[in-house]
Amino acid sequence: MFKLNISKFTLILLFCFLWIRMGNILTVFPHSLVTPASIVFVAYLSVVNCWLLYKKNFFIYKIEMFYILGILFWIVISLAASVSTHISHESFLFTRAALPFYLALILLIPICNSYDLLSGLLKTIIYSVSSFLLWRYITNFNGLEFIYSIRNLFISSVSERYRVTYGTYHANAIGNLCLCYLVLVVIYFLSSKGSNLSSKFLNLFVLFSGVISLIMLLSTSSRSSITSFIIFLILVYCVSFYLRQNSVRKFFLIIFACIFFYVLCRLINFDILFELSNRMINYTVNIPMLIKSHKLLYGFGLVASGFFGMGDGIYLLHTSYVDSFYLYILMTGGLIGCILVFIPMLLSIRYYFICLKRNNHRKDYIAVFCAICTLLYSGLFETCVLYPSFISSFIFWIIFFAYIRSMNRFGDSKCRY
Repeated sequence: MFKLNISKFTLILLFCFLWIRMGNILTVFPHSLVTPASIVFVAYLSVVNCWLLYKKNFFIYKIEMFYILGILFWIVISLAASVSTHISHESFLFTRAALPFYLALILLIPICNSYDLLSGLLKTIIYSVSSFLLWRYITNFNGLEFIYSIRNLFISSVSERYRVTYGTYHANAIGNLCLCYLVLVVIYFLSSKGSNLSSKFLNLFVLFSGVISLIMLLSTSSRSSITSFIIFLILVYCVSFYLRQNSVRKFFLIIFACIFFYVLCRLINFDILFELSNRMINYTVNIPMLIKSHKLLYGFGLVASGFFGMGDGIYLLHTSYVDSFYLYILMTGGLIGCILVFIPMLLSIRYYFICLKRNNHRKDYIAVFCAICTLLYSGLFETCVLYPSFISSFIFWIIFFAYIRSMNRFGDSKCRY
């Protein structure tokens, strides 16, 4: 009974935590990442983890520990770098604001492992995100106005693109949340639990919310989120098709894919692509300045991504805004930070794929793998891979690790690590 109560209470607090974090993107509320509710949630997770250690029921995979240590060491290295850059005050303020986000993710992973929260976790996240998006759509109803200007979606001029923020500080913020929910809808309906154990009312509600989210996504004109969702759907189909083939066909499919991407890269002008996405200045200004400042190895320090947009302010960093997660890690932690963050991430994804090949009968397992790959693509244009302002990153990674637990519990024992 005690175990059941902890599971339910954790999911209830998670629902509240997600709603509060999503509320941070609204313009009507103070944009603060530090709230009493977030602190209470982290404190609760800490107590539960201590209880699990006391009962000797604390469980975490080595690959998850590697991922967690990578994040913690990146934070430490970046904090040390901020001292030499003389931005330690700004770094302290951001670290204080960001810690509840990172700690909540780190502390929730072993709890999901110990109590097997996957089914309840997925439903709780769907309830929270869908209710938030429906609230924003109803209070900022705009019909289908985006249809008239959808042809201007991929032009570089912001003034000519029809963009709805739905009361948030930026259209890309709500667009990213819509992308997250649409991916969750696909995972939910591909899940055997989602189709067999849920009521028809819940399925209809999830589907209806998905349609509204798609309308909202198109209305935001967030090109990174729209292309990410398209890539996600293509990946789900391609990976499913690949895993059904024998070894010989898989080999030829890999060769064909390599040739296809080589030709595609030769045909695409990436300079024009980044210029149209308004992201070129991210790299042409920041990377040369990082090298010129002799910070390439350990970065400027752990600060908010928007801080670099004030590069000509009192700190005279002479940097520009950062809208790429990969560039953000490079700017904050340098090459050392990139190694600490990206190697554990890539190894976690590789490990998941190894398990996936032994559990390819579950379509939702495939969808989760494709969701993380899509998240990495989105990181080229937003700091959304793992950043406090994007609650979608928290959702994607906690679902990812919960599915690792699911595959290891019901799948082949060779996947255990």
